[in-house]
Amino acid sequence: MGIETLLSNVKSLVYHYSDSLGNAGEMGFQVLGEEAVGGEAAWKVKWKIVPEGGEEVSVILWISKPAGKCLQVEVKGGIYTGEMAEIFAAPLLHLWYTWVGTLTEA
Repeated sequence: MGIETLLSNVKSLVYHYSDSLGNAGEMGFQVLGEEAVGGEAAWKVKWKIVPEGGEEVSVILWISKPAGKCLQVEVKGGIYTGEMAEIFAAPLLHLWYTWVGTLTEA
């Protein structure tokens, strides 16, 4: 499933996790709306990870509707576009595809 299919059909999702080392928490996303970036239609998405007993870590991503790539990211008040946005977003999207996508397919 591509990110475009996911965001077209699911507006929010939270996964609860725990591992053999006792680490637990939740991770997920919420589509906040749609907003163009540089004239390109995009979903505005909040991605978050909340470790059990810890503070939420979140970023806002603008994901291209036609291409599925990250066009812009907001991290701790800073806004990044282009290659920097893709660099910030890559680990989150990779984690999502490998962990959640793999579990879904299993």
